[in-house]
Amino acid sequence: MEKPLIIGLSGRHTPRCNAAAMALLIKTKPEIWGSYGFKAPVERMLAMIGVHRDGITPRDETARLHGKTYSELETSLAEDWGKKLIHPDLWLALADRALAYAAADKVNLVFPDVKTETEAQHLRARGGHIIHIEDDKPTSRRMGSPVKGAQDYRVTDTGTLEELQTKIMACYWDIKTLTTPRQARQKPALQVVH
Repeated sequence: MEKPLIIGLSGRHTPRCNAAAMALLIKTKPEIWGSYGFKAPVERMLAMIGVHRDGITPRDETARLHGKTYSELETSLAEDWGKKLIHPDLWLALADRALAYAAADKVNLVFPDVKTETEAQHLRARGGHIIHIEDDKPTSRRMGSPVKGAQDYRVTDTGTLEELQTKIMACYWDIKTLTTPRQARQKPALQVVH
């Protein structure tokens, strides 16, 4: 394998981005992929103190988390503690560590939760590619800085998960074609994930 690929998925609906990332992890064998989320360290830290997002409904979330929602705890840990008390680029530095491990192990890496332009630029500067997963629903709340890039890929998510995964795979093959020397290219048949 040549230089490992870095692909960031940017979209409003994180579970769909995670599911789309699975297409890269499963359908590109024998290539090896890893997945790293910018939010992963925060989620692990919250889990260490017994706070898990799984199973928490919006109705009982605040009562169970000492007057704070899970999202408020995530933001506080990331912004107030991580960025203000430790280092302003703590989360990007942790992503760099994951990228270094992936490069040493010759593993492609997908980031399923690129939410800000800062994160996207960070990946682009390291040779990464961003795929925007867009839907036709109006945004009900502001979510970080909008991610924008002239060379980024854009796919619409208005169909089934399988259709979204097919679109992600089409972007993957385009990226692979751009980054792999001609003699090393091989395009295996797509596998359907159910």
